[in-house]
Amino acid sequence: MNRKYSLKKNKEFNYVYRKGKSVANRYLVLVYLKRKTDDLKVGFSVSKKIGKAVVRNQVRRRLKEALRQVMDEVSPNTLMVLIARPGITELDFKAVQQNVKHILKKAALFKERS
Repeated sequence: MNRKYSLKKNKEFNYVYRKGKSVANRYLVLVYLKRKTDDLKVGFSVSKKIGKAVVRNQVRRRLKEALRQVMDEVSPNTLMVLIARPGITELDFKAVQQNVKHILKKAALFKERS
């Protein structure tokens, strides 16, 4: 995933947490905020409850790749933070992909087809 799509600063994360709406499924929580500007920004949060650093980084990489594959279909005027829940480490990549798609559909963040 390209760096220009990343939320980087703690201030940006806190803004999304404070102002945004959230949806969840068993393995992920998505906090999102729609804006008027046309730039998509995404942050990932994987807590120490998930596992040690190697495991957390693996989960983060899987989430980034799963989101990158559907990035073209996501509405561009959104700030979002994907938060991993315990249990996501047992999933294979295909299941992570399905969970990312499910949570984006639940939040209605896919572009309308015309």
